[in-house]
Amino acid sequence: LSSLLGLVLGEESNLVFSRYVTLGIEASSALSYGSAAGQKMGLVLEAVILGKESNLSNLLDESGLLLERAYFDLVDISAISKNLKIPSQYSSFLSDLPATIEDLDLAIKTLPLLKDFLGKEKQTLLVLFQNNMELRPTGGFIGSYGLLTFDAGQLFDFTVHDVYEDDGQLHGHVEPPPELKKYLGETGWYLRDSN
Repeated sequence: LSSLLGLVLGEESNLVFSRYVTLGIEASSALSYGSAAGQKMGLVLEAVILGKESNLSNLLDESGLLLERAYFDLVDISAISKNLKIPSQYSSFLSDLPATIEDLDLAIKTLPLLKDFLGKEKQTLLVLFQNNMELRPTGGFIGSYGLLTFDAGQLFDFTVHDVYEDDGQLHGHVEPPPELKKYLGETGWYLRDSN
């Protein structure tokens, strides 16, 4: 159709029209790959949280490939849309595109770490819960924490604890940094103050 459109629209208008069509194709492709990757990651989540049988390694590899395809489609969209007049209803999508591409890049780079983590035997993670209404350098006051235990890619146990319970069971004394002692009057340094 391009030669026919070139005659009807003129060569320059035909090139612009072709870029719009290519933009739509790339957007559709990126959405399709992103959706398929999301479905695969949903299966990973079901395996980890619910213990459903699946090959986590294969699911993560497939998710990575799908995310890479979506990433390259979005990079193409970014290049194709340069100096192209975009209708206002789609302009916010394009203005958010660099951040989306950056997030996808981070996700792609993180998947091998997740694969390595889920492939290991029993391990426990400490998750600190912070209250942002009482600011601290890392985001907020540590009021509680969680322990997540994974075994061969499955969430085995998850418990939440009050930080004061454990701080009260500590024996011995940890001297706070001089600044905390001077400005806040702290006499000891506890988990709740560690950030």
